[in-house]
Order: sequence, then C-alpha cells, then structure tokens
Amino acid sequence: MKDVGLYIHIPFCRGKCSYCSFVSAVKDEGYIARYTTALRRELERVLSKNINVDTLYIGGGTPSAINSEEIERIVDTIKKHSVYAPREFTIECNPESIDDEKLAVYKRVGASRISVGVQSLSDRVLKSVGRLHDSKTAIEAVSKAVKYGFDVSVDMILGLPGSTFEDIDTFVDTFSDIGVDHISAYALKVEEGTRLFEEVESGKTVILDDDAMADQYDRLHEKSLSCGYRRYEVSNFSKENKESLHNMKYWEMDEYIGVGASAHSYFGSKRYYNVEDVDRYIENVENGIFIEEKEEDVVADTHFEETLMLGLRLEKGVALSKLDDILGGSFVDKYRGRIDKARDFVDISNGRLAIKPAYMPVMNSIIIKLLYD
Repeated sequence: MKDVGLYIHIPFCRGKCSYCSFVSAVKDEGYIARYTTALRRELERVLSKNINVDTLYIGGGTPSAINSEEIERIVDTIKKHSVYAPREFTIECNPESIDDEKLAVYKRVGASRISVGVQSLSDRVLKSVGRLHDSKTAIEAVSKAVKYGFDVSVDMILGLPGSTFEDIDTFVDTFSDIGVDHISAYALKVEEGTRLFEEVESGKTVILDDDAMADQYDRLHEKSLSCGYRRYEVSNFSKENKESLHNMKYWEMDEYIGVGASAHSYFGSKRYYNVEDVDRYIENVENGIFIEEKEEDVVADTHFEETLMLGLRLEKGVALSKLDDILGGSFVDKYRGRIDKARDFVDISNGRLAIKPAYMPVMNSIIIKLLYD
C-alpha cells in the first residue's frame, strides 16, 4: 500500500488581490456546488483502497470561503474511497472567512492544521493590494484558530509595496506571542495579467529591487530565529516538530495526487496536472471526461535533477544515498568537479548535501553550478 499526499484545490475567493495569479474566482453557491460535486467524482476515480492518504491539504483559492458542509462532503468521499490515516490534515483559510462554525466543522472532520493567509499586519499595505481583512481581523482569526487547538501557520509576503522592516518585526512578534507554530514567507512576484503588473508597468506602484527584497528576507530570518522559529526550507520557518508534513512531500519527491482544476500530481513516476479553466473542468467531469491537461514520465535524468533541486531547498539538504540510487553510482564521485567549484557554498556531512545556511537566499545560482557548470 502506498502512502500518498492528497491535495484538493478549491478555486474560489471572495475577492481578487492585486498580485494574485492563482486559479481562483468569485462565484455563487450554486456554481461552487457544481464544482465540488465534480471534484468528488474525480476523487472517486483517482482514489483506491491501495492508497493510504497520509497527508491531506485543502488549498486554493480560499477553502474557508465555501460552506463548511462542502468540506465535510469532500472528506467523507476521501474516507469512503481510500485508506484514510492522515498524519496531518491542513485547510487554508483567509482571516475574513474564519468563524466558530467553520472551525468547529474543521475540527469535527479531523483537520489538524490551519494555514491562514495574513500576508501583512500593516493596514496600509493590506488595503493597497486589495486584501479583504485588516490587521485586527487577522489577529482575532488566528487567535481563534489557536484556541480551537489547531496547529496554525501564517503566510506573509515579503516586498509588498510600502512594507518595512518594522512590519516584519511586528508580524513575527505578534504571531509568536499568540502561539503560531509556523510561518511561510514568499517574495512578491509581479505576474503578467494581474492588477499589480498593470500598476507597476504604468508607474503607479513601485516595488522593491532585488537587493531590498534580500534585505527583507534576511530581516525575517533573523527575527524568526530570535522568536524560536527554525528555517527548515528556504521559505518556511517552524517551531520544533511543526514542519508542514504535506509540503515536505513535494521537497522530498514523495508521491502526491492533486484533485480539482489546475491541481498537479506526481504519482506512479509521472507528473500530470488538470485543466486550469474551472468551467472546462466541471464540464469535462460532468460528461465523464477525465483527461489530464499534460502528462510526462519522470525519467532518470529528470528525477535526479528534481530530487537535487527540491532537496536543496531544505536546510538539511538532500540525502546522498537518494542521489546515488537514482544515478546507480556515487553522486560525489560523478559530480566531484562541480562540487569542488561550489565548495564554498555547500556542505557535505552526515550523508547529506546541503547549501550552507548563509547562502540559502541565492540557492538557485548554486544549484545551477552543481547541475550545469
């Protein structure tokens, strides 16, 4: 029996933030019900009693923006069509859509972890990018989730227009005091097709340059350490033993199945993903059409490169034995010349290859040296 991570995509939000390029939409309850019915039909198709769902992650979009009864139906379908023994069950939420009723249902269906999209505690910054909550709402929502007994993670975005070092300090201090276990921090990306892209192109909004963004990252790392959070992945910081078990599957090349519009999977040595367009996804499933948008075999060369690239995102790095198994020989021997060139930036010890902590912010250039230089 295979242990598999299961990701469920809920592509609905109450509004669209200026920077958002994810597959998400604002829809009525009837449309949402059509989508979740289609999603449950896909679950019935892809799951089996040979699969043990050992991590479950319901993300989006904003899962907390839909009725909690829909979440309950989705979980019931998973239980019915697989072996269901999750070590971790995460639901993503936004502050403005968290309430007691939803948290009680999430607890009843077995959720253990809530990931809250806070992004900033500066009301000025939140308003500028179109977030629907203010800092008071965020703090109250996160506090409520902690009191319900969930492990709680909060997201923040570095480099939002107008953000400061003081904003970072306030964010980390506030949530550490509340009892938050985990912080995920992502650098702002200006994606074509978003409102923010248009604002930057027109000169209405000015964003940080790379050096200033790096300074914000360094400030976050320093502040998080002082509050007891350990960086275990380049964008993720946790209290002891509170790492995201589901996301670790991605970084360690473990198998996972994604269900819903735009959801990605890595299963049976194949990568594939569903159609992005939500209308088309629903119509396909309603018509009995289950065709992934793209499928590719993960051959040995690709498997090696992905294992190295994803594993080096982790502070502990990647196991040499895993690389040796893929190569059919010693990674250190085969890549000795490239390792020597990158020696100042990497460490090999205790059977693992890792990027030295000081160089994690420039990990991409180091990975290129190891793979291609």
